[in-house]
Amino acid sequence: MIAWRLAPALGVFVLSLLGQDTAHETTQAVARLHGHVVDETNAPLSGAEVIVVVEARERRAFADPTGAFTLDVPKPGEYSLRVALPGYFDLRGRKVQINSGSNDISLILNRVRERLESLDVSGTSSVIEMDRTAPEERLTSAELLEVPYKTNNDLRNSMRVLPAVIQDSHGGVHVNGGSEQQVLYTLDGFNITDPLTGTFQSRLGVDAVQAMTVLSGAVPAEYGKGAAGIVAVNTKTGDDVLRYSATNFIPGVEYRKGLVIGSFTPRLSLSGPIRKGKIWFSDTLATQLQNDVVRDLPAGQDRSSSWRISNMLRAQVNLTPSNILYSGLLTNFWVASRTGLGALDPLETTVDRRARQWFYDIKDQIYLGRGSLLEAGFSTNRTFGREIPQGHDLYMFTANGRRGNYFADGIQQSTRDQLLANYFFPSFTWAGGHQLKMGIDLDRLSYWQDVRRTGFREFRADSTIAREVLFGGNGRLGQGNYESSVYLEDTWRVRPGLLLELGIRADRDTLLRNWSGAPRVGFAWSPWGLQHTKVSGGFGIIYNATNLGLFTRPADQYPITTFYPQGSTFPYSGVSTYLIDRHLHSPRYQNFNLGIEQEMPAGFYARIQSNFRRGSHGLSYFDTTELPLVGLTPGVVYQLQDGRRDQFKSVEFTLRQNLRKQYEWLASYTRSRSTSNSVIDLNADQPLLVPRNSGPLPWDSPNRVLSWGLLPTFWKSWAVAYLAEWHSGFPFSIQDERGLVLGKVNSDRYPNFFEVNLHVERQFELRGQRWAWRMGLNNITGRRNPDVVNNRIESPHFLNFYGGQGRAVNVRIRWLGKS
Repeated sequence: MIAWRLAPALGVFVLSLLGQDTAHETTQAVARLHGHVVDETNAPLSGAEVIVVVEARERRAFADPTGAFTLDVPKPGEYSLRVALPGYFDLRGRKVQINSGSNDISLILNRVRERLESLDVSGTSSVIEMDRTAPEERLTSAELLEVPYKTNNDLRNSMRVLPAVIQDSHGGVHVNGGSEQQVLYTLDGFNITDPLTGTFQSRLGVDAVQAMTVLSGAVPAEYGKGAAGIVAVNTKTGDDVLRYSATNFIPGVEYRKGLVIGSFTPRLSLSGPIRKGKIWFSDTLATQLQNDVVRDLPAGQDRSSSWRISNMLRAQVNLTPSNILYSGLLTNFWVASRTGLGALDPLETTVDRRARQWFYDIKDQIYLGRGSLLEAGFSTNRTFGREIPQGHDLYMFTANGRRGNYFADGIQQSTRDQLLANYFFPSFTWAGGHQLKMGIDLDRLSYWQDVRRTGFREFRADSTIAREVLFGGNGRLGQGNYESSVYLEDTWRVRPGLLLELGIRADRDTLLRNWSGAPRVGFAWSPWGLQHTKVSGGFGIIYNATNLGLFTRPADQYPITTFYPQGSTFPYSGVSTYLIDRHLHSPRYQNFNLGIEQEMPAGFYARIQSNFRRGSHGLSYFDTTELPLVGLTPGVVYQLQDGRRDQFKSVEFTLRQNLRKQYEWLASYTRSRSTSNSVIDLNADQPLLVPRNSGPLPWDSPNRVLSWGLLPTFWKSWAVAYLAEWHSGFPFSIQDERGLVLGKVNSDRYPNFFEVNLHVERQFELRGQRWAWRMGLNNITGRRNPDVVNNRIESPHFLNFYGGQGRAVNVRIRWLGKS
């Protein structure tokens, strides 16, 4: 409510800035510097900041989408130039002679690939970016490789080192308190979320990533279908230098009820020119062999394993100096046995899984002159999943855990074909500088499944049956959808210290058949005399993508429920059905963000950021039976309605410091709250009976402290890397022997989570090759951090916690090629 009361005042404040006297810029410019900022392959670097110091005052310009910038100075002379862009080495102290009239220059920034490449050149990672209004957090390729998080070959796991992202106890990734379906993931500009669920299921080796950016709040109008945020992943392309590396090619040994090879994750990377100055490639192969040991199960029944292969191939072709073609192919294969094995889930309840994915994209960028740019691209995503239970007996829920065989055996296939086009208009001047951008996005989605379900039983503590659920109908079905979007956006630089982003977006799909308008407005303001301070904020309406899986349920199998009242010989049964409301609105979210950033001496950077999100018309299934014995009625009518309401509030405090030689550290504290009136998804595979479905979401963590860093030591070749995280325990529900949730959903919590990973690394050369050797401890304190609980209230083991990861030794050797 505070945010909404501030919104009108914020609007008046922004409008008042437009009318501020611009006499600060009254000095007549007699010399002008035109230029382009590009990388090693002549690709433009949009957003690069160009700084010239004039009479002890900085003058700044930002590169447009073509890499072009214009900067005026009051008199001719020799000036010192600095160019900065996160993920690239700073260009500092470049002397440039600016004469009267117009001057042209071309500037090249080199990508930060490895910390070992240059120990004496800093890479910008926390510079204040005055060309952005939405909150932004970024991890560069170097940071992804240096921070010691668990299973550091998987990009999904790396996201937890960002303050805006939290990883739940089952590996799910949640951005700004949202569900996994409320985030838009892009790979090199294309939608890579799962076509069925809208979640991020792809596996991508961190060596393939150039940068990963998380956008929050009122994101620009070019982004839709992600109310909780946008995660943009940009992969590496090669350059004119042949580069190769290998990591983790020696298996890691851990002590888990004896010595085991816990995880073997070799990665290989190769990049370079196919034709120097014209065609480049980059290929990254990431593999993983994982062996898990459950300490609470007996020997011989306590182990599960999986293997995974992921390969990212990317190419860039400069057809002409003004026409660049990009293309990529991501492949994933996964085979896992006994998934779901845990303290309360013995071997016979587990599932063997198979999965594969093919994602291909191609994009053409054409520079049309006068600063205009057209890009058009196509991508296709194909996924396949198979789950196989250990048998076809009924699945049983007892007071001491699960027994029998999991009840679903099936195949799932989904596809997405995406066509997009963006056009950047030539910039123009009217009450400041304007950069207009417009675009379209067309998607075709399809889903097919063949799922066969048996059923499950709930048993009381005395081993008598309380409830039985069997499944009828045919689980073979298909569903499709077509999505279309169009947007127009204006980046309006009113004056050097004031930026406005104004945009409008419209989305439609064939399932809901609604055109949804989504206005966006944001500002970034650097007060006069405080060039290292940025105040930013924004408001936007964002619509989530329609979840294809929700619309398949009426055609899927249906549950037939039988209750067995205690002490009675007369059970009663009923059939549950799933229906879709005829008139559904599009899921609508109102996002508001306000923050302040400050650059300080000695490389310090501080930020205070608040985010508020309120969702309405969310799509979810609701129990419409309306009988007195709610939750205990065997025949229930579940109807898809647009009555879901979500809310998220957060305040984040972040302090970061960049040290010399690319060392850095970060510390943050986040206070947040995530709630919904539809916490548990009421689907046929959900065994719980939920009479009151409002409360905190399963990943809600009101307090979180996060810190990580790479620090120098007294010895030049040695460094220390660490990751420390503490957060409130995740919530869970209490249930009885019938599967009925007692009291409010998620009324209890796990113990608070605490983990410290500490590694030391040494760099060295051997026979003309560069190497980096690292050794450390994950979860150095040995805190258990359980992820399983016995929540059956009648069980003698009620509220006993299990699982979690103990202390583990981690050894990593990286071969980085020629020195």
